[in-house]
Amino acid sequence: MENYYGSGQLKSRWYYKDGKLDGDLEVYYENGQLESKRSYKNGELEGLIETYYDNGQLKSKGNYERGKKVGPSERYHVNGRLKTKNHYAGGKLDGLHEIYHENGELVHRGRFKSGCLVN
Repeated sequence: MENYYGSGQLKSRWYYKDGKLDGDLEVYYENGQLESKRSYKNGELEGLIETYYDNGQLKSKGNYERGKKVGPSERYHVNGRLKTKNHYAGGKLDGLHEIYHENGELVHRGRFKSGCLVN
């Protein structure tokens, strides 16, 4: 299925299988740049998820399994430098957590265990 802006520019594209989202869901800014790309399997988020700024610069990326965030997850400043770096297990923060300034300097480093900050 597809959805369009009033200008005729593609706004989003997605797929269904047996009444559930299945496959890639893409969302676009009105300027035609990709805003986000998500994958679904049987109605749940599955695989790599990416979001972008309207200038095409990567904004965030992370992985999902059966609808829950897993593994490394990163967010970026609009200048392309790393903003945050986290690790997830079963949808909860679990592991290293880092925050960076726009200039690339490390601002904070900590560790989560089962979603709770431990240091």
